[in-house]
Amino acid sequence: MMSIGNLEAIRDWSNEKYYTKEEIIKLLKLKPTRYVKATPKMTGESTPSGRATCSSYANWQYQAYFAFDEYYGYDTSTWATVNALPQWIRYQFPNPVCIKKLITVHRNEDSGQRNNRAVSNFTFQASNDGTNWVNLKDCVITQKTSHYKAEFEIDNDKEYTYYRLYVTGNFNNSTGTGCGFAEVEMYIGLYD
Repeated sequence: MMSIGNLEAIRDWSNEKYYTKEEIIKLLKLKPTRYVKATPKMTGESTPSGRATCSSYANWQYQAYFAFDEYYGYDTSTWATVNALPQWIRYQFPNPVCIKKLITVHRNEDSGQRNNRAVSNFTFQASNDGTNWVNLKDCVITQKTSHYKAEFEIDNDKEYTYYRLYVTGNFNNSTGTGCGFAEVEMYIGLYD
């Protein structure tokens, strides 16, 4: 494994060009050696920092920030909607960051209708204005088990302020039954 922790730049003597650490990582398609959670433990829509929002929620106890509260709740303290798909949940960082990993956790979808609301398909998107979105990864979750944890590596080398999960499918194979997550976590990558 190549370590580039203290490396600032490399000079290519053949063309007298200097490459920055970020350019080297991109050129060599290096994977991070470790990840650090970028989304904070949210206690409100914009507390302690950033802002968690969504297209809709079922009632006050299913607001977007509950998906970022680090509590893997059973029925409440999760993001949930009963409205038709597509739906989205997003986090706005105070400053642009480069997200390299995403983790989602299903709600306690114990039985019946709620079980079918577990997310099966979504697109992970990024933006710097909250209006124009870039698709970073099409994500598929194959398990609808309660509290199922899905991890996705994101092939991203740009910093964005907004990241969202644009949900297009659930295990009901219907667009009219809603969806939700117990937790959503976003990580930056570090290169030691």
